Amino acid sequence: MDLTNIKEQWENTPGWQKALLLIVLIVGILYLIFIILISPKYDEYKALNEEVQNLENELEVLKSSVNPQIQLVLEKKLQQVKTDLKNIENKLEVMKKIIPPKPNLDDILNVVSFSAKKSMLILNSFKVEKEEEVILYYNKSTNKFRSV
Repeated sequence: MDLTNIKEQWENTPGWQKALLLIVLIVGILYLIFIILISPKYDEYKALNEEVQNLENELEVLKSSVNPQIQLVLEKKLQQVKTDLKNIENKLEVMKKIIPPKPNLDDILNVVSFSAKKSMLILNSFKVEKEEEVILYYNKSTNKFRSV
């Protein structure tokens, strides 16, 4: 095939055929773009929408199966647990200020001496021996710590 032959054929082709050919080419290119780029995304969108609908239906079924009184009690219990957790976190922050995260003898001695002065205790002697692990348990009824 010679390029000049194709050029002559194009020039001799009627205008409506040229327009039709251009429209067919544009439609073909747009269809390829749709098949390659848009169609997979659209299928994924439909699948995700269907999954969301299924999950929403399951949620509605679960909500309808729960007794409203039990749900109210559970929500109150959840709020109470959240409040308790917040209180415990606040106490933990206070304890972190009192008990250093790393064993620093100077800080520990400062805390002990400050606590002794605050409680109006007199420390006659204070002896630091070998380092050992001490496990403390808190007795809520007596509001005291106990070591094991």
